[in-house]
Amino acid sequence: MPAREGACVQQEKNTKNKHLTYDERRYIEDALTSRMNFREIATSLGKDPSTISKEIRKHRTKRTGGMRTGTDCAYSAECRKQHICFRPNCDYYCATCSRYRCDKRCGDYKQTACGKLEKPPYVCNGCERKQYCRFNKYYIVRNMLMIHMPQCLVKAEKV
Repeated sequence: MPAREGACVQQEKNTKNKHLTYDERRYIEDALTSRMNFREIATSLGKDPSTISKEIRKHRTKRTGGMRTGTDCAYSAECRKQHICFRPNCDYYCATCSRYRCDKRCGDYKQTACGKLEKPPYVCNGCERKQYCRFNKYYIVRNMLMIHMPQCLVKAEKV
C-alpha cells in the first residue's frame, strides 16, 4: 500500500499545484469565517487569488432552511395577501403565516437571493447577518471539501 501512496504524491507534484490539499481547503474555510479577503488567503497559501475564488465558487454548498419559505419572496415586506390557504377564519397575512408556504400557493411569489453572493467571497461563512438572513445560504464546509478532492489525494491523506 505505501507504493500507491508514493504514486499519488508523485502525481500531485507533477500537476504544478493544480489541486489544493485538504489542509489548504480547511484553511480557506477558517479564513472566510474570519472575514479574510481572497488576496490575504492566497498570500498565506502561496496561491493566486483567482485560484481561491474558483475553489470557493466551485465547491460552495447551498443550505436551505433557517427561515420559513416565503420570506425570501421579493414582495414579502409589502405583501398584504390573505387567504391563499383557503382558511376563511385566518387573520394572518400570507407572508407571515407559518402554516403554509407562499412559494407553493401564491401566483405572485418571486424568489430573491442575497446580492452579497454574487461578489466575493461568494459564501456566507463570515457574514455577520447570516443568522437573521431570510435567503438561502451558501457555505464552504470541510465535509464537502473532502468529497470534492480528487480520489487519489483523498487516499493519500487517509494513509
